[in-house]
Amino acid sequence: PFGFMTSCQIDLKIFNFEKILDFSYSDDGKKFVFSALMNGQSDIFVYTIASANFEQITKDIFDDLNPRFIDKSSKIIFTSNRINDTLKSGETNKGSVSLQTDIFIYNFSSRSSVLKRVTATPFANENNAFECDSAKICFISDENGIRNRCFGALDSAIAYIDTSAHYRYFTRVAPVTDYPRNILEQEVSKKSGKYGEIIFKDGKYELFIGEISAMKPLSSSQIKKTSFKEEQVRVGQSPKPAKPKIDSVSTA
Repeated sequence: PFGFMTSCQIDLKIFNFEKILDFSYSDDGKKFVFSALMNGQSDIFVYTIASANFEQITKDIFDDLNPRFIDKSSKIIFTSNRINDTLKSGETNKGSVSLQTDIFIYNFSSRSSVLKRVTATPFANENNAFECDSAKICFISDENGIRNRCFGALDSAIAYIDTSAHYRYFTRVAPVTDYPRNILEQEVSKKSGKYGEIIFKDGKYELFIGEISAMKPLSSSQIKKTSFKEEQVRVGQSPKPAKPKIDSVSTA
């Protein structure tokens, strides 16, 4: 990190971790959220720079990756191969681990143990999620057999009313790209309004930069699945042993 008082870079030593996999700073730069290996498990942590200590967010056998602060750093969006949307410290039931990944949101402000599920796709992996604006995120999905970018619009509706209104939350998902090659990695800057992506082509890695405003959703009917993905869906080889609990996820 950078020391504003000394105007120089500060080297911090962070102990107790086998490896830090990914990290991202909060809006004010005072904290950063990261995914790291501790005791052989990849979990999510938040490090406070001033006090040089960390808070553990997840503590279970699931692979929790690609954490990013969103919504003015009040929430954390991340990738996980968990099925249940409730955090349970010390969870060791391997039967509840999926072979594929989905996107989840943790409410960092309230410290709620119940996650908000963004995606629930039995035949696809979603990862590398970023906030594009206050109501929309973008992430990478291989739902058609190739890693392409998708939009996820977070929305809510009144489920029922008794003494007060109760809401259900859902995500409208739409593809944004239909590339013939995988997006290996993406980075999105909400502040600058730009995104970057890396694609491997003709034996070399290529970096592309574009405007977030130029990303337009495509109709799902325009996206053709690869023969492998069609075969996977046909034979019903869903890697998820149980249907996840979710209000609804719709595809445009």
